[in-house]
Amino acid sequence: MFCIGIRYLCGWAMASHPADRLRPEWPPHPDRVFMALTAAHFETDGGREEYAALKQLSALPSPALSVAPGHDRQIVTTFVPVNDDSSPVSKKGKPIMPSGTLSVGRDRQPRSFPVAVPERDSVYMIWSGATLTDQARRALRGLCRKVTAVGHSASLVQMWVEENPPEPDMVPSDRAGAPLRLRVPWQDRLEQLEASYEAELRPSLSGWQGYDSRATKPVRSPSSSTIFAPDLAVLRRLDGRLLGLESTLILTEALRGAVMKACPGPPPEWISGHEGTAPGGPPSKRPHLAFLPLPNVGHQHADGRLLGVALAIPRDVPAQEQHRCLSSLLFNAEGYLAQFQLTFGRVGDWDVVLGDREDRPQALRPETWTSAGWSGRNRCQDPFLDKVKADKCQELISGTLMHKSRSSVPGTFSDSRHLFGSHRRTEDRSQKTTGSKP
Repeated sequence: MFCIGIRYLCGWAMASHPADRLRPEWPPHPDRVFMALTAAHFETDGGREEYAALKQLSALPSPALSVAPGHDRQIVTTFVPVNDDSSPVSKKGKPIMPSGTLSVGRDRQPRSFPVAVPERDSVYMIWSGATLTDQARRALRGLCRKVTAVGHSASLVQMWVEENPPEPDMVPSDRAGAPLRLRVPWQDRLEQLEASYEAELRPSLSGWQGYDSRATKPVRSPSSSTIFAPDLAVLRRLDGRLLGLESTLILTEALRGAVMKACPGPPPEWISGHEGTAPGGPPSKRPHLAFLPLPNVGHQHADGRLLGVALAIPRDVPAQEQHRCLSSLLFNAEGYLAQFQLTFGRVGDWDVVLGDREDRPQALRPETWTSAGWSGRNRCQDPFLDKVKADKCQELISGTLMHKSRSSVPGTFSDSRHLFGSHRRTEDRSQKTTGSKP
């Protein structure tokens, strides 16, 4: 076991997220910490022992993290002198006004400094199965003492080798719907960083690794367990027309079509819901992918509008198989979260992305829908669903947790083409169209 501890001395971390320059990076990505160690090694002319220790560190599997949640500080745009232009004359030939104690002016450009304020100032990166030599451990212990900042130079830190780390809060995961993606170093990362520096280039992005929370989950009773894994892959709506619960079938059918289209090769049985790979085969008798609408419910001001949609993956589908079938839809070639579109025809479309924000609404948190106390009866007591007659409430909930093909797995929801709200509206339109005038 090997662990590096990092304490943010100012109580905050300043670093831009690689996917969004206006968003702070939290937790710190393992590759950012590795780059800080690499910079400290070359800036202090570290010896061969440090270099060899960094190579051993980059070859280790992705670390687990012990880290507290962080909160984004409000971003304020600041005009600061730029480093690559010290001329007192602007591009238009006009002298730049002096500022502060400077006798001559310098060009100033807008800059933003995203900051995350964690609930705990210390972070631990834990390699549980690490096999480092004693010489490498000694070298890394000395190298950690040289690191003064992680991310921006103002993000001051103290770094050390921790002998008794706490239990991790986040662990690496190959699951396609892992809620967090962090950059991690690979085996040749040290040589790549050295080559980029010598060529006066910015370092390229490293590899990506999914992470799952290791929060303690309540033990489920046998009556409340399901065939699905407890962690949902939640897709949040970024843009598009507002939809209500009565539009569930439109939303889930669009998502199913996108998943089927993005799957490499013929969709497997656990995605298509049909036996074999030929389209239109008999319904599968095995657990298969389900699509769940995520409405704004469960509180006093709930209005039932859909905030997103989730993928419920059967428990017996290996993480590697999930990644093979779903990664091309959820992530782009560089490993970033991919934004994609769900098209509903005349109804419009949605832009969605895998939810990875800590500040997401309660309805977009998997634990809201997978807690041990959830049941159809509990949801029928929701203020929004109180408006629906009691004898139709369970039918409404069952219809929202559906799959396009009728399921024959005992204990699961079957296909429902008669959602209470949409069915009633269809009947009303039919009467207005075919009925005769009085």
